[in-house]
Amino acid sequence: MWQGIVFEGVREISNPVERVKRALENDLRNYIGGEVFQGDCFFFNMLVEHSGQSEPMARRILDGYRIFSNLLASWIEEARELGILRADVDSREVADLILTAINGAAVLYAASQEKMILEKMINQLRLHLDCLKC
Repeated sequence: MWQGIVFEGVREISNPVERVKRALENDLRNYIGGEVFQGDCFFFNMLVEHSGQSEPMARRILDGYRIFSNLLASWIEEARELGILRADVDSREVADLILTAINGAAVLYAASQEKMILEKMINQLRLHLDCLKC
């Protein structure tokens, strides 16, 4: 379910930076803000819930986060190699920043139910990616 929402329309985008932007927008606006699961982000809730209680389950969920971060990093690296982003961009750091920002926004949204938090995060992450361009 998460993949279907987050990656909707992503495959059709040839520019890797725009792919990242679409995925993060889909995640924040349509998955988290779309309230797919009652009680907000299933994966975040399960990671917090199972940390310290079920190490195998927590590890599995954390692995999913890492897979998503690796995909984002590969798109950012592709953009760097194509000359879309500056040569000094660290694709791993940028991907981890995006993932951390998405999850931080998810927590704040869960507590407040204010969609403006999600929109502000989308705007700031888009701005950050645009600032990394050549």
